[in-house]
Amino acid sequence: MGLVTRTNYRSKFLKSEKWRSIRAASLVYWNSTCLLCLKQDFHNDIHHVWYPKSWARTKAHHTRVLCRDCHKLVHIALKMDTFKLDPGKKKTEKLCYRQFSRIADAILHALGPSESIRDRYDRLSEARKVLDYKTAPREEL
Repeated sequence: MGLVTRTNYRSKFLKSEKWRSIRAASLVYWNSTCLLCLKQDFHNDIHHVWYPKSWARTKAHHTRVLCRDCHKLVHIALKMDTFKLDPGKKKTEKLCYRQFSRIADAILHALGPSESIRDRYDRLSEARKVLDYKTAPREEL
């Protein structure tokens, strides 16, 4: 997404009535529950897995509900070489959903099995610290 496009997306589309209805539909469909840590909150973020050519064509099924921490973690993972899409292939909806699934699986694997949602959420915070550390710029000696 280019700078002008990103600016229009943030300043226009995300403030539109259309986006509010998509956001509400997504929250209702996913029961306002983060797909990774299971934190349930109506203020959870909505993550676009796929962007149609025109934002006006965005539907709730193009999105997933994530809490703020998980959303940041997904965006950190999207910048990692491990999860980048092959630049030689055309970016399709199917590829984007596969990419999101791979990221979600990796994050859930890092969290491991957990007895309680709170436990899982705490481990997510630890996983985020590790990813933040690995992706933070290094100071030169």
